[in-house]
Amino acid sequence: MSESKKMYLRKKCQSGQFSALIEKYVEDCQKKNVFPNVAGFCRFFKIGINELESLREDFPGEIDLLCTCLEDEALNSDIAAALITPYLKRRLGYGDEKKTEKGAGGISVVFKHDILKDGE
Repeated sequence: MSESKKMYLRKKCQSGQFSALIEKYVEDCQKKNVFPNVAGFCRFFKIGINELESLREDFPGEIDLLCTCLEDEALNSDIAAALITPYLKRRLGYGDEKKTEKGAGGISVVFKHDILKDGE
C-alpha cells in the first residue's frame, strides 16, 4: 500500500472524519447490492487487514465505530444467521474475549471478589 493512502486514512481518523468514510463505503455497497464487511472496506480503500489493525492500535474509537456499523449492517441484512455468525466471530471479534477487549481500547475490568468468602 502506498504511504499516501496510509496517511489519508490516518488524517481522516485524526480529523474526526473517519465516520464519513464508513458511510461512503456502506452507501457504495447499497448501490451495488453487496454486503458491507471488513474485507470489503479494506478493498474499497485499498488497504490490508494489517493496516486496519495498525489503525486500531492508534485510533481504537474509530475502528470500534467501523465494527459497530458493520455489525449493524450484518444484523439487519437478509443473510442467514448461520453465515453471519462466523463473520461476526472472525472479523468483528465476537466470541473472542481478547479481540473484544482490544477493540474496546485495551481496557479490561477485573473483579477480585471471592463470593465464597462473603459474610466473613
